[in-house]
Amino acid sequence: MLTDVATGGNCDLLAVQGNVNLSALALSVANTSQLDHSKQYTILTCTGARTGTFSSTNLPNNWHMVYQSGGTVKLVYVNGTMIFFR
Repeated sequence: MLTDVATGGNCDLLAVQGNVNLSALALSVANTSQLDHSKQYTILTCTGARTGTFSSTNLPNNWHMVYQSGGTVKLVYVNGTMIFFR
């Protein structure tokens, strides 16, 4: 999956109607220099179940993918420890 991002927080969004399995997909951010540390980028949503995680990415250091319940995947900048409360 290829996605573009912009410093204003805008990015490409893949909106899947139904289920999605990410296991065999690689994520490539076209312009990583445009990632803004103060923004979160929603790159994927689905109306069904999201299974698996991206097999690889080109995200710079301290950038992570957050797989949220409800089928949303976001790119977030974390400079420290990530703690999730559900």
